[in-house]
Amino acid sequence: IYPVPLSVDAVVGPSHFAAFHPSVRSNVDARHRYVVAPGVDSDLFAPAAHSPPAVYGKCLVVGYLGRIVAEKSLGLLASAIELLMTTTNSTPSAMPCMDFRWVGDGADIDYYRRYPITLLGSIYNETDLVRELQSWDIAVHPGLQETFCIANVEVMAVGLPLVTFGVAGTTEYVRHDVNAWVVDEMSPAALADGIRRLAQDGALRRRLGDAARATVVKQFQWSDTVAKYDEVLGRLLGSAKTKWHRTEISALNST
Repeated sequence: IYPVPLSVDAVVGPSHFAAFHPSVRSNVDARHRYVVAPGVDSDLFAPAAHSPPAVYGKCLVVGYLGRIVAEKSLGLLASAIELLMTTTNSTPSAMPCMDFRWVGDGADIDYYRRYPITLLGSIYNETDLVRELQSWDIAVHPGLQETFCIANVEVMAVGLPLVTFGVAGTTEYVRHDVNAWVVDEMSPAALADGIRRLAQDGALRRRLGDAARATVVKQFQWSDTVAKYDEVLGRLLGSAKTKWHRTEISALNST
């Protein structure tokens, strides 16, 4: 986080990590600090009403949702994909086949065309985006410096098991082997192992996906985000009125 030095009445961050990060505290002089987590419409971002029938030999779909830029640490994921593909090709009986799909756009998208990844670009229509997410079996996000990562919450709302490193702002909602699979070593091999673990265990995928969905429904509803912003703005307006009233009284007393 690299904020511009300034003085403000309040800092509103998407996570405690962002609002109270040392770089923010040292550069931004604020009288108040609030955390308002982004939310999603959990009625729209939801699992498919009817699961498609199992198809023998169908590859698992492993997806990434987010911008295709350097700060997302996608080199780790691309290298992990290469490792997984090598294992699948050399010992097909040991691994289910996997298709890798990335949704998003950004400055680095052309670089990743050399990898065995289907690059779909951005999907701006939310209904189409949800339909795409519902076709996935596993979601992966390798970001190491996320202030929150709304994309994670979107895939979790759809009931997808998430593989991630669980650092920075994501620590405030992902729990290893509870609602996500948290990889504790930041390397392509460790990330590949995490994806492989979920690919080989359908029951684990379902358990983590169900818990991920429950986390979003309980903590990250869009209506809760709106209510929290309303509360924060109400406090700030109340504080401003009190400050103005005190200034007015002081001015009257000095006349």
